[in-house]
Amino acid sequence: MKQEWKTLEIDSFKKIKALLTKAQALSSLHVIIGPAGCGKSSSYEWYKRNHANVFLVKIEHTYSPKDFYIEILRKLGVNDHDRTANLKTMSDRIAYLLRERKEKCLLLLDECSKASSRFLQNFQCVRDLTVDNLGIIMSGTEKFKKDFESWVSKNHIGIPELNSRIYSWEEIDFPSYHEKHQIIEANGINTASVIKKIAMESKDLRKVYQAVIELRYEAELKDNKKT
Repeated sequence: MKQEWKTLEIDSFKKIKALLTKAQALSSLHVIIGPAGCGKSSSYEWYKRNHANVFLVKIEHTYSPKDFYIEILRKLGVNDHDRTANLKTMSDRIAYLLRERKEKCLLLLDECSKASSRFLQNFQCVRDLTVDNLGIIMSGTEKFKKDFESWVSKNHIGIPELNSRIYSWEEIDFPSYHEKHQIIEANGINTASVIKKIAMESKDLRKVYQAVIELRYEAELKDNKKT
C-alpha cells in the first residue's frame, strides 16, 4: 500500500499557513517570494485540502492573458466561457462568481514568475470588486519581485494600481538541515547515514521528496522479490 507523504509544520509551512489564513479572513492581498522548492506549492495544496472556498491557479509559460483568466474561471466551475470575450468581461465575471459565494474565499496564484505584466493589467478590477470577500496570494521566485518592481517603475498599465493594494511582501527560504532531517525521518527513512546524506545533498524540498520516494520504491521492489 502506498505510504502517504507526511507534511510537517516546519518554519516556512507555518509562515505560509498563517499568511493564507490571514488573507482569507481579512480579504487581503499579499505576495510570497521564495526559491523553487522552498515549500510554497506544497503548502498551498495542503491549505486547499483543508479549507473551503480556496482556488489554486498555477501560471504556465504557455498561457496568454486570456488563458490566465479562463483558468481562473475554470477553477470557479466555469468550463464553457466564451474565448472571444475581452479581459474586462472575464474579470467582471470572475468577480461576480466570487461575490455570489458570500463566504470568505482565497485565490492562490502560484508561479507568478512565469507571468508578464499583461497578465495582471486588468487584475486590479478583480481585486476592487471582491475586496469584501476575497483574499489573494500571489507568489513566485525573486524574479517575480524584480519584474514587478520594474513594471511599477515603468508604469506598466494597471501595475502601480495593483501594487498599491498589496498589504505585504513575505520572503520564504529553504528548509534548514534540521527540518529536512525531520521530514525525511517522518516519511519512513530510519537509517541515520541515509538521512544525513539526503539532508546534505538535497537543497530544497523537491529534492528531499524525490530522494525519499526513490528509496521507498527500491525498498518495495526488494520486499516484492522476497515474497
